[in-house]
Parts: sequence; structure tokens; C-alpha cells
Amino acid sequence: MLDWKRMRTVPGNVRESDFLMVCLTTLSCKRLNGLGFHPLVLSKASPIAFAVKAKNWSESSHRFLKQCADAGNIEACYTFSMIHFYCLQNRGSGASLMAKAAISSHAPALYSLAVIQFNGSGGSKNDKDLRADIALCARATFLSHIDALRELDHCLQDGYGVRQNIAEGR
Repeated sequence: MLDWKRMRTVPGNVRESDFLMVCLTTLSCKRLNGLGFHPLVLSKASPIAFAVKAKNWSESSHRFLKQCADAGNIEACYTFSMIHFYCLQNRGSGASLMAKAAISSHAPALYSLAVIQFNGSGGSKNDKDLRADIALCARATFLSHIDALRELDHCLQDGYGVRQNIAEGR
């Protein structure tokens, strides 16, 4: 019998016990298991489904996140890109996955690409592209990304990549 008082809830009104029940059912039902890994389901998976702490990261976590990203889940694509770019030091595939998320107007991906362009993280310091930084920040700002707004403000105030305009930068 379930103890309803001890059940905790997670964001999205999904109880942990519901998730556990799905997991247990999935182990016992091949059709439900197949449905759980269907590309349409993976493309709509919540970020909570692939939120794994670094100490719990495993090959199966990596595989699941890759399946979600391959299925077109933009949040999974962004998360996977950050892991590749910063953790695995695989700059090429990380930037490629980040660009895939950015093309779908994913504000954090746009801002992350802007930071990469600004710092020249993808290559040498000569590879800095301040105009690309401004364009990416402007797009992320349009999508209400607050850190991108701050970055754009600093660029306007200091004249990085654009003509200096202190009034517009405030």
C-alpha cells in the first residue's frame, strides 16, 4: 500500500512515485518500454527526465541524453552540447549541438554561443568575433534572456563590436 503522506512532488505536478511506477511498469511491459523510447516521446521529454548530477553520470545517462537530442529535444540538445563543449572538451561537436539548439531559438544556447564568440573559446584568441557576439546576444535578449541583456548592455557601454552608445547600454 502506498503511503500518500510520504510522497514528494517534483515540478510539473508529477509525483516521484508516479515516475517510479512508470519505471516499474516499463520493466514489466515491452510495449510500454518501446513507447518510452519512441522518438516522439524522447523529443518531448522534460529537462527533469535527463537531469543527472555529475557524480551519478554514467554511460546509460549519456546514451539517454543523446537519444533525446537525436530525437529533436532542444533542451537535451543544449544540455548535451554543454557537456561536450565544457566537460568532455569536445569543442567541435559541442558547438555544433549548441548551434542546433540556437537555430531553434533556444535563448540559453544563443547566449552560450555569444559567450564562446566573445571569448574565442572555440579556437584561438584571433577567432573572436564581436559582431557575432552582438548578433547572438541581441537575439537572446529578444527572447528575454537576462544575462544576454547584461552582455549586450556592456558591449554598448564599452563599444565592443558596436559603436559605443552609453545611453542605449543602460
